[in-house]
Amino acid sequence: MTKFVRQQLPQDRHLPPFRPLQKAPPYSHPRRPRSFHELRERLGEYGPLAVRAAELAALVRWIHDTPEMSAPADVAMLSAKLAMDALYAAAGLPLPTGRPRLDLLPRLSPESQDEARRALHGISAEWNAAGRPYLNGERIAKTYTYTKSCMNKKERNDRI
Repeated sequence: MTKFVRQQLPQDRHLPPFRPLQKAPPYSHPRRPRSFHELRERLGEYGPLAVRAAELAALVRWIHDTPEMSAPADVAMLSAKLAMDALYAAAGLPLPTGRPRLDLLPRLSPESQDEARRALHGISAEWNAAGRPYLNGERIAKTYTYTKSCMNKKERNDRI
């Protein structure tokens, strides 16, 4: 095997001696909101939307973990997700991928729309009576991150 030896090139003679990089200060990102007040404050005009989205996200989680409810779990889950999509679509926020968000509720038959609204109303009442479980700082922080990413995509799409 041939050994490769680095030859000292003329330009190497004028380089300063190697010094290791200094350690960069630790990155500190702004703390994500943990309350409705902080959420409204940080997201401005989209604050009320994010509050309702956090409630619906907590409701979806509760539906997932609750075995017995007044409405079938599939209908209740779909109703909550349709309501959340309708909120973001009405605000003009795209999906985090940048694709346009569709409000699918109006595309359902009138009977299906009524069933979805009744299911959401009934399940929301049960969730409120149960003490609004899963609506905590973590859920609010996740909703903030999601809404902020939708807002950023909207800004980028508007610039294009």
